[in-house]
Amino acid sequence: MYFIDLVGISLDDEDLPIRAGTFGRNASTNLAVETTFTMLAPDAYTPLHDSFQKKMSQYNNLSSPGFDGFDTCFNFTGLHELTLPLVEFKFSNGESLAIDVHQMLYYDDPAAVPFTMACLAFSARLGRRRCLLRRDWDVYIHWGPRK
Repeated sequence: MYFIDLVGISLDDEDLPIRAGTFGRNASTNLAVETTFTMLAPDAYTPLHDSFQKKMSQYNNLSSPGFDGFDTCFNFTGLHELTLPLVEFKFSNGESLAIDVHQMLYYDDPAAVPFTMACLAFSARLGRRRCLLRRDWDVYIHWGPRK
């Protein structure tokens, strides 16, 4: 588990309108690797959800909720090509982390990825915890001691 200083999220190089302080400060965001989805504060999730749905409007959007409790789902079955927007997490040191298709979407049939039913693998968190839960990140993040 890592504590990071997340300051924003972008979608296709456009910063999402997320209020300053939404992620806390001084490395107060919890990054846990090897998990299935990401929980965001509602003030961060809502703009991501809305922008993602708008950019994915050419695909068959399933009615809410989709499967496994996710609310932004699509049916990619039968497609031969798929274009997804780029999601990036932005940190206070100016660095960013791009989220790839296997980290961005949760699939109902992993053997058929990406041409199956899929949901945006993000949700609004409940309560006051600030956390990011991601699966399969093959990155090394070194952060100083938490103060």
